[in-house]
Amino acid sequence: MNIIETKQYSTVETLIRLLRYREIMFWVIEAADKNRISAIREVEFLQLVAQYQQGMSTDVAKEIALVFDYNNLLQANILFDRKSLSGVTHLWFNTNVIDIFRLCKISLYRPLTQTSLNASMTPIWSILSELEDQHLSVSMHSDEYFEWTDEVNHRIAEMLGKIKSNISKLERIGEEFELSVKSNNAEENLDITKEKYRRAAKLYSSEIRPLSIFLNKNTRYEKGLGIIMTLNRFQNIFRGIGDAGAESLMLKSQLQYLDLFDPIKKVSDSVSVYLQKTKAAIIEHNAIESAFDFIRQAYEKTLSGDQRAKYIKSADLVRLGPVHPIASLGRLSPFRVEKTPEFLNNVFNELATRSITLNKSDTSGMMFDESVSREKAEQLQYSLKVNQWVASFDWPMNQDYIAVAYDILCKDFEDFKLADLIEVGSKLSASGLYKIEVSNEFKTLENDTHTLRYRVRRITQQNTLKEVPNAR
Repeated sequence: MNIIETKQYSTVETLIRLLRYREIMFWVIEAADKNRISAIREVEFLQLVAQYQQGMSTDVAKEIALVFDYNNLLQANILFDRKSLSGVTHLWFNTNVIDIFRLCKISLYRPLTQTSLNASMTPIWSILSELEDQHLSVSMHSDEYFEWTDEVNHRIAEMLGKIKSNISKLERIGEEFELSVKSNNAEENLDITKEKYRRAAKLYSSEIRPLSIFLNKNTRYEKGLGIIMTLNRFQNIFRGIGDAGAESLMLKSQLQYLDLFDPIKKVSDSVSVYLQKTKAAIIEHNAIESAFDFIRQAYEKTLSGDQRAKYIKSADLVRLGPVHPIASLGRLSPFRVEKTPEFLNNVFNELATRSITLNKSDTSGMMFDESVSREKAEQLQYSLKVNQWVASFDWPMNQDYIAVAYDILCKDFEDFKLADLIEVGSKLSASGLYKIEVSNEFKTLENDTHTLRYRVRRITQQNTLKEVPNAR
């Protein structure tokens, strides 16, 4: 659409109209961010303006053409420059104007990467370094003092605003990833899932993680301290100068930056969980696809002209089995016992003698002491003692034998434990001398360390006559 008029607007009038037709500026920012050169090709800019003019009335189309004319934008300081780059003409917009439109749409906030964060901190580090080297005036009433304090406050406030804007954008993105984890949409196309995973990984490494590190109070960089430590250093300097107002401002700035750490940490956790679960899902899906391909190939062999191939061969599915990286064992070398038969006979006789003696004498000096640890030997001795007591005790019939055993063992056995009652029950059941009747009554026994809840069991005399076979 050709517009003959050449009217030009002032900066304020142009900004008002740019805000009225802000969709064009949104497209311009998106295109510039995509080109990664903070500029847009002039041809592409003209196409966006013409596209927006479609369907508009003649008067509105004329106004749009006048507002977005190159000469009008240049004289209103909306454009910085128009120059050729690699043979293509590009338009460079005023960054302050672009920042206004970024504020109008949260998705257009300029990402804060490690490079941009370092670039924002560089002038602050420079001022701090000059102060510590005593190259700047610390006289509160000098012009130089007002200049560098104003510059520090401006840089700190500007960075704080950028970080808040980016965290708002990242919080929305984090909520989307959190919903993706909860929904666990298994029907989503794998290519879409992979693309989302790739973008999430790029976002995490380029924006979320650097910002999370930047807001950590203990962060240090090669070029200087982190923002929290830097603000604390400025606070100490103002305290030494005696400027209470500036000191208070630095303290408030520290608290504001610290308050931003929790939101970005939450976003970082949400995206990290999404990346872990999505990666596992992609690996699992790839494994399933690979297995299906193996099975499909094995099945297609059964469809060949060979009528004998009716079933899938197990050899074709070997690749589906787990891999066991176990080294093969060679043939065992022969060995022989380097002891004479007479020596072994003496050993067996000694063991038999000790076994017989053990059943008749006190078990305080057991042979276990010679082969196992003292602690293990004492445990074995105690177990044998309990078993001997169970075998020799005259059990009352039709009574709760667990309660009876508990009353006696906890008094007579110094190392008694509630777990010993389980061994008592096992011994009685295995002896075959009693019949155990289980009731529906429950009881509980407690001591300082354990609690035992059990079903009451009573013992009666086993009728051994039924077990004797009839004589023939």
